[in-house]
Amino acid sequence: MIPIFGLSKNTLLKRDIIEVLDRAQNPISYKELQADIPYVSLSTLKAACAELAELLEQLYPEKNCFLQFSKEKKTISISLIRSSNNLQFFYDHIYSDDLAYDILRVLLLRRNFSTIEFCHANGVSESKLKRKIKEINRELRSFDLYISCSNQLNLKGREVNIRAFHYILLRIVHRQFFTIPESVHLQEIYQLGKYIADYLGVPNDLPLIERFAYWVLITRAGLFKGENLQFNAKEEQWIRHLVFPDKPVFLERWSEQDWQFLLVAVHCSISDYFQLETKDENLAKTASQELWLELFQKHFRSLTAEEKKFAFEKLQQLDLTANFFPLSTNFILALKKFIGLEDLAVMYPRYIQQFNFFWQDWSMQSPDKNSKIFHLFSLLVSIAVLPMEELLPEVKVYVFTENSDAFKQYIKIKITFSFSNRYQLTFVDSPQKADLLIGTANFYESEALSHQKYLIVRTRVYQKDLDDISNALEEIIDRRLVTAS
Repeated sequence: MIPIFGLSKNTLLKRDIIEVLDRAQNPISYKELQADIPYVSLSTLKAACAELAELLEQLYPEKNCFLQFSKEKKTISISLIRSSNNLQFFYDHIYSDDLAYDILRVLLLRRNFSTIEFCHANGVSESKLKRKIKEINRELRSFDLYISCSNQLNLKGREVNIRAFHYILLRIVHRQFFTIPESVHLQEIYQLGKYIADYLGVPNDLPLIERFAYWVLITRAGLFKGENLQFNAKEEQWIRHLVFPDKPVFLERWSEQDWQFLLVAVHCSISDYFQLETKDENLAKTASQELWLELFQKHFRSLTAEEKKFAFEKLQQLDLTANFFPLSTNFILALKKFIGLEDLAVMYPRYIQQFNFFWQDWSMQSPDKNSKIFHLFSLLVSIAVLPMEELLPEVKVYVFTENSDAFKQYIKIKITFSFSNRYQLTFVDSPQKADLLIGTANFYESEALSHQKYLIVRTRVYQKDLDDISNALEEIIDRRLVTAS
């Protein structure tokens, strides 16, 4: 269990159960479920599943998302049955129903609130409230924020940090703007976000418009409480490097800092359709960025001038993000789990292996920038600069069969489908050109050269055959690496 935002163990357990069931291809037993969620007892897991079944019935009365229980030989198995609906409605509910979220929502919108009134409104004792605030404060520490609790609940910290945290909370809990509960004037705020997008001349990209809308909501919450946003010296240095469009006249109540921070924040989201320009590209480059690019080219490949320019833009966005959005370790772990980085290691093992070599080199030469957030964002920048499929090693394959050429095409399709995410397979028209010869009958065996691999597979190409092909491909690449070294 990865604690985040002070959310309760019950909330996080329900989230984890749904995530495990949602990725399971077949029904799983309670013991199998516990293998993925080992931090709770079997009885707790069963009780949580029963609660989840009841909750999904309430949230999805049309049965487009529900738990199905089946029994076979005294073993109960569970499946999550759902249509094309995503699970955001479920996540919105469990997070919004949590005491930690209620505390944070009230304070982010109001900055302070009567402790007694909050306890009465939420049906909690003051002692329970204080215990929960203590948990939340552990998460807020990385943002230099703090909640005090006496007669009043007060959210303390710099306005820049409060707004940054507000955005992160909203985007984790409510991944779409109109799912934010109990917020008035959502349509009006969204329309203002659209006006800003139109003013900036960006395309009618709905996710980007929603990002502007989130920041309009957050900025208005600060303005409503009369909070002045001020940049510190380091932030000012970043701001001076960037070119900002003039503040539009329809934002007359906003300060220049309000406007600039909104643009910086959307710029940090790394949109394909909006980014701020730098005043002097060379001046904006740092020694750290130069080193990153040098090591990247050492471990991957040389980049063109255009690719280098693109890489610097992404690295500047990365540095800006790390400066304005100081994320906790727990948040980074949750984010890595959410986007499935472990899956990338399985799907593109050689790319991730190469990135790990790059990261080891980077960590030795730049130990002050080897944090988990920089690791995650560096990987995302790497993929943006050099897509994973571009690093796939090429293997030339010759396929032969005693059957018709149409059947040979079937074999090629099956091999391509199985290995296209790990190798760039090129099918050649003669065995002499190949690294790997694959056939369904004993032809060419005596003609195979010493550097070539030769395999006979079953006509239907079973999993055992695919395993043999996988081993052969790995052996070919490993041999190349040894030769190259």
